[in-house]
Amino acid sequence: MSIRPRFVNIAALMPALALALAVCTSCGSDSSSGAAAEGTAAPKDSTYPTSIVAIGHSGLTGYDSNPQASSTDAQANSWATGTNSAVDSIYQRILAKNPAVKNHVQNFAVDGSDVNSLLDQEAQAAAATPTPGLVIVQSIDNDIKCDGTDAQNFGPYKQKLTAVMDALTKDLPNAKVFFVSQWATVKEYDRVVLSIDPQHLSGTGPCATVNLQTHQLDPKREAHLQHLVNHYFAIITAVCSNYPGCSTDQGAMQTMHLNTNDLAPGLDHLSIPGLHKMAALAWPALYPN
Repeated sequence: MSIRPRFVNIAALMPALALALAVCTSCGSDSSSGAAAEGTAAPKDSTYPTSIVAIGHSGLTGYDSNPQASSTDAQANSWATGTNSAVDSIYQRILAKNPAVKNHVQNFAVDGSDVNSLLDQEAQAAAATPTPGLVIVQSIDNDIKCDGTDAQNFGPYKQKLTAVMDALTKDLPNAKVFFVSQWATVKEYDRVVLSIDPQHLSGTGPCATVNLQTHQLDPKREAHLQHLVNHYFAIITAVCSNYPGCSTDQGAMQTMHLNTNDLAPGLDHLSIPGLHKMAALAWPALYPN
């Protein structure tokens, strides 16, 4: 049974990718192609970048958020780089402040990727033109092993993440790098999914929070999974603190309150309303007033 830290594996979805060309009228255009929403003319503000890139996993690609094409990417719905006005992405919010960013947004996130993929994505981001002034990173989820070996993974994860930051600092020395935490706490996520499909949370592993025998939530398993989420984000925070241009949302995503309509059909990703909430939480963390 799928557990939320296990974001989608792209290899398993190749047959479904043929549906990716289906576009719903509410989903806007694909931001990865350079298409952008029309912005209201406003004076240029040097506080905000003129070019944005995003790297990470399927949490950035709008995966499963298109009602007309489930289980596919919907880049227009990305909370970070999307063009769908219903999401009001970070890109759209910056566009309202700095029209010079128009069309200068690229999303290199790869469904199912973990920290091992970030270096390749970093290389693509570094080659983007114009030179990115903001790099948005959403990671963690696929790095959580949930098989009892996470303690052994903490060190390698930190080393690989440090390599990514070293590369970003070298290649994009003037860029701001922004990491986000996992959206919603384990308890909050479980509360909503339990009301939709308890089987989605069940299994035999230490991260399966519903007990197969009792069909009840297991507080010890919830606490175990939350501990893992916290520990990986603590590593991100520690690594990020070593680089002047790096910041995090300081756990803002963990405060997300979920409703049933905030989850995409597969229950492991956010819907358009949920992605709107994510952008709204990220914005003040990225640009506090």
